Amino acid sequence: MSTPDVQPVSGEHGNSIYRVVHPASFRYYDQWLRSLKGYIGHGRLNAQDRKYPDGSAGFRVKYGDGTVESLTGTEENIAIVPFWMIEMAGYRYREVGMMALEAFDALTSPIEGRAIADRTIGLCPYPGGRSDHPSVNSEGKVMTGETLYARLFAKLLAASGCRELLTLDLHSNEADRYLDEAGVDHLNLTALPLLANHIKNGHTRLFRNMDLTNTKIACLDFGSLQRNIRLAGLLGLTPIHENLVICDKKRDSRGKTTMKMVYPQDPAVLKGVSVITADDIGDTLGSAGDLANLVEEHHAREFTLMLTHGTLSYPALDNLDKLRNHPGFRGMLVTDSLPIAMYDFEGEEGIEVVNMSTAGIFANILPAVVEYGTRTIAEDPTILRGTRYEHLLEFIMQPMEKHQVYEDFMMGKF
Repeated sequence: MSTPDVQPVSGEHGNSIYRVVHPASFRYYDQWLRSLKGYIGHGRLNAQDRKYPDGSAGFRVKYGDGTVESLTGTEENIAIVPFWMIEMAGYRYREVGMMALEAFDALTSPIEGRAIADRTIGLCPYPGGRSDHPSVNSEGKVMTGETLYARLFAKLLAASGCRELLTLDLHSNEADRYLDEAGVDHLNLTALPLLANHIKNGHTRLFRNMDLTNTKIACLDFGSLQRNIRLAGLLGLTPIHENLVICDKKRDSRGKTTMKMVYPQDPAVLKGVSVITADDIGDTLGSAGDLANLVEEHHAREFTLMLTHGTLSYPALDNLDKLRNHPGFRGMLVTDSLPIAMYDFEGEEGIEVVNMSTAGIFANILPAVVEYGTRTIAEDPTILRGTRYEHLLEFIMQPMEKHQVYEDFMMGKF
């Protein structure tokens, strides 16, 4: 594969910024990567996945002519490594993770005292991390002997040389904690402002003239409470405790789930209102169907589903058809963090995609990350107040422990 001339983005603080592009990532989602290029410029390093005749793996990131002599100059080289933690372009999930690790290792391993990158920043539009806590059986007993992939991958990222990581709507507080324990500075971003603006501004036919004065925000479970509290604030639904409905799921010994309201106690609050819920991942859409049944049972007027990541595993499409058959289903709004949204859902009735937007979230926060550092912003995002980055504060959402969020909510802290 031919490698173009190195064209770094000149930073403001004596540094050069490069995008690291692997051909598998480009085949998987070229539109997103091209959009990122439109934001941060043409600086690019090509990564190549190679195999030896016996099948042994090889990996290389090419800088300049590929020799040690090309690593000259006094500027700080910052390498931006975009990757998705999902099966893609013929690569299985574990292979995708390995490619990211290989890229960080190739960038940070010194040869004759000099590495390609002085600083690496991973950009992960879809961080996965679903395996983040031990499983519980039907009797409520915690199972043992299980690999927690979110924890393992955090350790491997740190070992490979990844020091900073930006994610979009990470699945859980546990995954964030594993990264911190491994020594990876982590900043979690959220697409909620994009989704909220799409509804507030009535950009399209599906959400035009939506009456937000008669709307409740519903949480699928305690894990989505922090996300939906933020959404209520973005939509101006205050006081939040009067406009939020919290649900929870229970699974019986046969694996069947049921959903019920846990706050407030009176389901009559749903009668005649519009209900909106936001979740990080839309996988099988089973929980969304359960919530649709619940709000219909309590005579809500309509129901809207908002998703950051539309993974849509089987039987998601069947469940989506069931959702669309609900008389009160207004529609589903999903971002472009994964290509399935762009390639499979454009023009689908009842579904809208917020096009070419999540790349902009990462690109717009990158200058602040380069200037202040990932850890500094993550520990205290308010450091951006009074700066040119202040408008980005609404896109930062560090995951909190779900039971702590619920306790704070019940104590009126939101």
